[in-house]
Amino acid sequence: DMHWLSQRDCLANEQLWKIYWWGGHRDEALVQALQVHLPLGQIGAQISGYDVSIGRGFQEGNRKDDAGWLTNFRELPATSFCAFGPFNAKELVDVPTKIERRGVEAVYSGHRLLVGRGIKSGGYITARLETKKYCFRNSIHGVRLEGFEAWQEATIIAVFWSSLARYFYWMTSGSWGFWHDEIHLEDVERMPIAFPKNEALRDRISRVVKELQNLDPAPEGLELAGVTAEGRRPVLERELNEAVFDLYSLNQAERDLVHEMCTLGLDLFYNRQQSLAVAPVEVPQAIAGTLADVSESTDGLGAYLRTFLEAWNDELASDGEFVWRGLSPPTGAPLLGLMFSTCYKRGTRPTPTVEKSDDWRSLLKHLADESLVPCGSAGILVDTFYRYVGDHEIVILKRNERRFWTRTAAREDAEATMLRLMNESGADTQA
Repeated sequence: DMHWLSQRDCLANEQLWKIYWWGGHRDEALVQALQVHLPLGQIGAQISGYDVSIGRGFQEGNRKDDAGWLTNFRELPATSFCAFGPFNAKELVDVPTKIERRGVEAVYSGHRLLVGRGIKSGGYITARLETKKYCFRNSIHGVRLEGFEAWQEATIIAVFWSSLARYFYWMTSGSWGFWHDEIHLEDVERMPIAFPKNEALRDRISRVVKELQNLDPAPEGLELAGVTAEGRRPVLERELNEAVFDLYSLNQAERDLVHEMCTLGLDLFYNRQQSLAVAPVEVPQAIAGTLADVSESTDGLGAYLRTFLEAWNDELASDGEFVWRGLSPPTGAPLLGLMFSTCYKRGTRPTPTVEKSDDWRSLLKHLADESLVPCGSAGILVDTFYRYVGDHEIVILKRNERRFWTRTAAREDAEATMLRLMNESGADTQA
């Protein structure tokens, strides 16, 4: 859980403290890669033919001024602001006669992106693509889009609806995760925007956005239709995420990073000890095997094993591979251990289906011989992550919680064990 950072780097990049609060070096690399793309607020200045006007809504505040031209609009209450579904003019109300600030008039009409300032429980951003004329309070940020084609507008709202936007703002916004969970106007301005370079992806994004816009979660007098819409929504959101990941050319490791942070990471932040992130990881039926036994796994410990073994097997000789074995304490303590041993691909495969208590005692003896942390102390049950790398064996011991056995964690463990082996090999060579 500790990261070593250069003070000079932190001074040069003020986002580093937030990135490393919940992330690591992989997150830093991904955020930097995303920021290669042009920020939303600079599109109008950098590309001719486009104009972007950004501003917040009006503020009632101390009511020291007359509403003036603001009375030409009707107000959409913040409680009626939603991402999907048809616009309902019946929800508009008259604006107050006295206000403190009128906001930016340009964002009250025309084609515009609206983004809620507050973050909803669970870490969700509310954004909407709108064309209807109305004003709103400063709890909503507005971005007037002029000169953009329909598919470009669809791309922008797709980005803000996607897990990538949640990830980016959670990793970089200093106002999210502390006293108030919110994103500021400058956060909206700096969202990196990529546009599709091929027609197939353009049409794919536009289709999913249109379907989501047409979802009505609460159609008047049609409860069954509302249930159907809510059932369809997760499917469309997954399609949208995959399309946006393709748009930014994310590789599988980067997709896993975003997905795990938006599920386990944010769930842990909001739900603490009730989070799924601290629940026991789902383990395979067999307690031992090779890559072939977990090659189809997409979740749980099986996905961890698959990712770890795919990384390490590429480093072994062509006729070699790792055999893995899972271990857990017979007392039921929340620990999980994995032992990886090298073998020949044509060698004997492990077949045990029942774990023996002697196996765990053997692991503890291994720790006593190799670890600087006393294996019998309570600390190993609570805090310690243990990695051992030998000539023909790797041992990993961690708490049995889902957040520690993800695909990203597997890549971290593979990288760390490879680095340790290289360091030890270098030390032996020098000696």
